[in-house]
Amino acid sequence: MSPLEHVDRLLLRLFTRKWEPAAIESYAKGLRLERDDGPVPAAVTRTFQSIDTKAAALLTHTSLMVAALGVATAVVAETTSQQAVIIAEIVAYLGISLLCLRCISVLHEIDYDDTTLPSAARDELILRQSIYRFCNRATIYMTALVLVSLPILFLV
Repeated sequence: MSPLEHVDRLLLRLFTRKWEPAAIESYAKGLRLERDDGPVPAAVTRTFQSIDTKAAALLTHTSLMVAALGVATAVVAETTSQQAVIIAEIVAYLGISLLCLRCISVLHEIDYDDTTLPSAARDELILRQSIYRFCNRATIYMTALVLVSLPILFLV
């Protein structure tokens, strides 16, 4: 066994140490969304994956904007009001980031049977799609606001 395999096994034991043995054995049951013959159509799982990918890219953008605004606070902001504007922009981006994280992850355990899984997956998909669309629009508006506000703050 290679050293990396040893590390992987150690990490698996570490991260699953509080799992019940029954939960480990039934873990694959929670992956029913991935089955082609399952109760949820393959198109739904592809849409989940698409939203996850887009939300992750949006999260990367918002994270970079938070970092850039943090640097701008030190470089551009000389007065308290300038700092307040930049901090408000950072807070807005952090709010968008939290919603992007919600888009990527499910906040509750999936424990549905084959009759309730399709409607639960549908509702989750609608929620993620709605959150993603909101985050996408909000990020566009926030980035435009930063594009306009930074030069103004620098000149004032």
